[in-house]
Amino acid sequence: MDIITNRLLRQAVPLFNVMAGVVLVIGIATILMYGQSIIAPLALAVLLSFALTPIVTSLERVRLGRGLAVLCAILLALTIIVGIAYVAYRQVIALVGDLPSYEPIIRQKISGLSQQMAGSGVWSDAADSLGRVLADLQKIGGEGGSAVASSVQTVRVDDRQHGFQAVYQYLLPALQPLVSLLVVMLMSAFMLAQREDLRNRLIRLAGAEDIQQTTAAFDDAGFRVGRQLLTQLALNMSLGLIMGTGLWLIGLPSPFLWGIIYGLLNFVPYIGLVGLVPPLFVAFATDPGWGSFLWTAGLFAIIEPVSTNVVEPMLYGRTSGLSPVSIVIAAMVWAFVWGPIGLVLSTPLTICLVVVGRHIPRLQFLDILLGDRPALEPHEIFYQRMLAGDPREAETQAREFLKGRGLSTYYDEIALEAIRRAHLDIVRSSVTGDRLAVLASSTEALVDSLD
Repeated sequence: MDIITNRLLRQAVPLFNVMAGVVLVIGIATILMYGQSIIAPLALAVLLSFALTPIVTSLERVRLGRGLAVLCAILLALTIIVGIAYVAYRQVIALVGDLPSYEPIIRQKISGLSQQMAGSGVWSDAADSLGRVLADLQKIGGEGGSAVASSVQTVRVDDRQHGFQAVYQYLLPALQPLVSLLVVMLMSAFMLAQREDLRNRLIRLAGAEDIQQTTAAFDDAGFRVGRQLLTQLALNMSLGLIMGTGLWLIGLPSPFLWGIIYGLLNFVPYIGLVGLVPPLFVAFATDPGWGSFLWTAGLFAIIEPVSTNVVEPMLYGRTSGLSPVSIVIAAMVWAFVWGPIGLVLSTPLTICLVVVGRHIPRLQFLDILLGDRPALEPHEIFYQRMLAGDPREAETQAREFLKGRGLSTYYDEIALEAIRRAHLDIVRSSVTGDRLAVLASSTEALVDSLD
């Protein structure tokens, strides 16, 4: 009876481990979603401190004190953030005020397209829909004065009756982003000023028994997240400025707003092209001809390939340590959890997870799922493809290997190691019958192809 019980318990342990993992993931996701107001500013502060650490270190090397160096770095970051926010605000205000005036041009262009498309009803319906939307915007703008007046009267009544509540109600939406920004800056300042003490405490929490492993993890995180984040920040700001200047020269309304949006979207690889849509629509709506539209498309066609294929590889390499699929999935997950902030922070946060997975054995699955390193060794791919009866992938891998090394070396280092694995499985009777025949025939086909 005890033997049967122990056997059942051994069989139930993997199931319990899977269930515990699922519960853990659900619990972490719940904490991240409902604790966004606390965790998101903390994550922003950590990433900002990573980005500002090279600046603080450089200032300390020129004999500047720790406190003054941190203050200069924080003031620089605050100036950049406030400046970008102010420019975006002014550009949005100007764009919203001009939106109703775009209706005649849009109708004219859609009518022309409708005639070229032999009077297709789709274009007519599109013109009517856009006309109704712009008319609603114009109506909202015309009723703005009376709305403001009524709101002012309401505020005055509330001010006489409940003055503090009225001030709190109307100032809170404006003060909340400012307070969040100041909290992030304050936390980043403390992290930068006490970074050695925080590092030592984290090493102690991770385990002081294996200091070299913990130190390697921190060095890897500092290099991948810190330098890359700072470089990416400078690059995306430059790309946004170039894009805004180009759109300004083309004559597009609110050009630097589109540059800011393009720079922010560029933090998420493969998503930056979404920034092409708004300026193309504005170019379509503001220019009676097609010159602005074509110039805008041409500007994106030049900047995007150059930045992706030339500038980014030169500055921080061809990879961030993440697989392309994991970058897209991470962007979707973090955007679902934290909204636009999560979309911008998805890549650096996921890099942190990959670094943790590479240095903590129990979390190695994070590196396997999200990292860009091959999940299987070359000899494992060889053996797996032979078992599946599909030697094409192994042949492709072999040809890549043979570009720099000899065929005999390939057989010694990869093929023989795979055959050794196959021999052990055959001895254990794990590979028999048809599977063994497929393994033999696939291996022979691969050898014949390579010869």
